[in-house]
Amino acid sequence: MKKDDKNHRIYESKRQPTLYFISIITVALSIFVFYMIFSDWEEFALEYSSEFSAVAWTVYMLVAGNAMLVCMLWMNGRYILQIKKADENYIFIKTWSILGFHKTRKYPADILKTTVFHKGISKYPNTPVVVAPYSVIKTPKGKKLILDEAR
Repeated sequence: MKKDDKNHRIYESKRQPTLYFISIITVALSIFVFYMIFSDWEEFALEYSSEFSAVAWTVYMLVAGNAMLVCMLWMNGRYILQIKKADENYIFIKTWSILGFHKTRKYPADILKTTVFHKGISKYPNTPVVVAPYSVIKTPKGKKLILDEAR
């Protein structure tokens, strides 16, 4: 990286390898769930007391087995990997892509004023407390970008 490039960098996420790892796990889980259910539907359905029960459990397994994949797909194009200063009035924002085709777009620097910080603290009973602070930046077209504040 050029020295000049470092001076223009405002933010950089170091979670890209983690995002890819989670993506691979979620895709593998999705494929596994589909395979287990639909490779031999008749045999799978025999495990349940009724056809309704088989369909209900199938729907549950498909939803539960694909929830994380849906989240990862939602983050595609929204999770900020890097923010660089372009000039006095503009910034470049590079967003993460699940397929590795990251996009860098030029935005007015004023969008950083729209940043809304969230503490990201979960306080559910009988569960560990999670602290995952993040900010949301709105683009001029209204798209929400996620800025990971945990470092």
